[in-house]
Amino acid sequence: MDYEIKHTGKITGITRHTATVRLTDNNASDCAGCAVRSLCHPGNKTGTEITVSTDGFKQPLSLGMLVEIGIPASGRYRALITALGLPCLLLVAAATGLPAAGIGQETAAICAIGITAAYYTVLYLFRKHVQARYRWRIISEAS
Repeated sequence: MDYEIKHTGKITGITRHTATVRLTDNNASDCAGCAVRSLCHPGNKTGTEITVSTDGFKQPLSLGMLVEIGIPASGRYRALITALGLPCLLLVAAATGLPAAGIGQETAAICAIGITAAYYTVLYLFRKHVQARYRWRIISEAS
């Protein structure tokens, strides 16, 4: 599997199917400018810890172990579409389609913003389901 985004970190917690990894590389600062940061760090303001899936990693894990984690390239593009592409498409479609249907421009603009807000509300309500599709995985033990 091709991993486009990779980080190195130290395991700080382990459960049956997940591990918490505190990022130790300098790439962690890149997260601040990432448009889909909220999918990787839900509710974590510092952005230095990520919960990763341990499924598929066959080596035994231990606290303090240095590992390399990654998210598949396809996951990044899917996250961009979910977080930015679909809401933008909804906004443009409503802002252009509603006036074409005979609704006034002011009303159409308010409705377009309302539709976009409703999309983000639904996305928030189903955040656990959405986050399950964007899982970091342990790739290898870091040296």
